[in-house]
Amino acid sequence: MPPEAVAALRKHRDRQAFERAADGDFWTDLDFVFATPTGGPLHPANVVRNFAKITARAGAPRIRFHDLRHTHATWLIASSQPITAVSERLGHDTVSITLDTYAHVVADTRDHAAEAMSALLFGADDRDGEAADG
Repeated sequence: MPPEAVAALRKHRDRQAFERAADGDFWTDLDFVFATPTGGPLHPANVVRNFAKITARAGAPRIRFHDLRHTHATWLIASSQPITAVSERLGHDTVSITLDTYAHVVADTRDHAAEAMSALLFGADDRDGEAADG
C-alpha cells in the first residue's frame, strides 16, 4: 500500500481505539478495520449510501462503489504496471481473468509501448514528432 494509505489507516486505528476506550461497555471487538460505532460489521447498503453522499459532495460523477476497483486496475495498467502485479493486487486467480476484464486498457497500452519502442530505436522526439539528433 502507498505510505499515505498506511498513515491514514494508522490514524483511523488510533481514532477507533480512542472510541473503543470511551465506549468500552458497548464495543464488540470483532477486529474489523471499519466498523459500526459498537464494533459490528458495516451494512453494505450504508456503505453505498455514504459513498454516494461523499461523491456528490465532492462534485464527482456518480459511480458504483465497485467502480473504484476498476479505476484502480485501469490506472495501474495505463501506467504500464506489469499485468501480473495488477492481477495479484486484484486477487484474481489467473492473469487471464485480468486480461479478459481489462482487454480494452491493455490494447491502449500496446499503442504506447509501440511509441516508446519507436523512440528508443529511432530517437523519435515525442514533443514534435521529428527524429531527435543523435
